[in-house]
Amino acid sequence: MEIKPLGQSRCIKTDVKILAATNENLESMVKKNLFRKDLLQRLKGYEITLPPLRKRSLQEKEMIINHLLKKFQKICNKPFILTKEAEFWLVNFPFCGGNIRELKNTLQSMIINAPDHYLEMSSIPPHLRQNHLANNGNKIMC
Repeated sequence: MEIKPLGQSRCIKTDVKILAATNENLESMVKKNLFRKDLLQRLKGYEITLPPLRKRSLQEKEMIINHLLKKFQKICNKPFILTKEAEFWLVNFPFCGGNIRELKNTLQSMIINAPDHYLEMSSIPPHLRQNHLANNGNKIMC
């Protein structure tokens, strides 16, 4: 790749890789003239599509939860035990934003709210628990 700095007449050779992420449909944005087609083509060298958390299997969610817990245990240098009820709730909660950051933030909040090293239903942030209770445990629609 070559770049031409503003105000310069010569190009400079570079060897870069660009990693970009979005939750927008860039192809539909191009059709609406909200995103440049040439830029999309440059960015689209190799595309990786990651499914949102709410579309992942229960096993994948369990693996992600366990990975995050191990990470927090290492950071805090203490063990955290997730009760079966809280784990069931986390695995089945839809996380409508669709990303792992929501799950990570929820686990961090649970760790902060836990009176000891047990992460249980009472550790789950109240606004999330209330959504769950308001729906009587039925599937929350995103």
